[in-house]
Amino acid sequence: MVSENSLKNLIPIPAKKGEIRNPNGRPLGSKNRKTILKEWMAMKTSGELDGKIMENITLQDKMILAMYKEACNGNVNAFNTLMDGIHGKIPSVNVNENIESPKVNLNLLNEDELNALGTMYDKLKESAQDIEIVEG
Repeated sequence: MVSENSLKNLIPIPAKKGEIRNPNGRPLGSKNRKTILKEWMAMKTSGELDGKIMENITLQDKMILAMYKEACNGNVNAFNTLMDGIHGKIPSVNVNENIESPKVNLNLLNEDELNALGTMYDKLKESAQDIEIVEG
């Protein structure tokens, strides 16, 4: 059970006018993790691709080459990571989600289109899929 005193510690106390909460603050010129990681990834190194030594490539390039090699050797996760980096991540879809049946305004169709729609409806009905047709 959480005590009342520990809950009081979670409630932020507003700073008083003129009060400095962290007088030393972050030292000037200090780098955050993102900046440090970007610098590391930009460092120059060498790598190998198809038996050829590649000089003066970034560490990021070397890591991508390693992932490329893994994907070529059948590593599906490496392949998916590379594809997500190139094309963007594919959104997940809930296959159990109810999908609305398409609605068709029959007033907008000519006779040939109505006949084609009727044929499609019959074929869909035969394959045990439901389609809802709304008139008007």
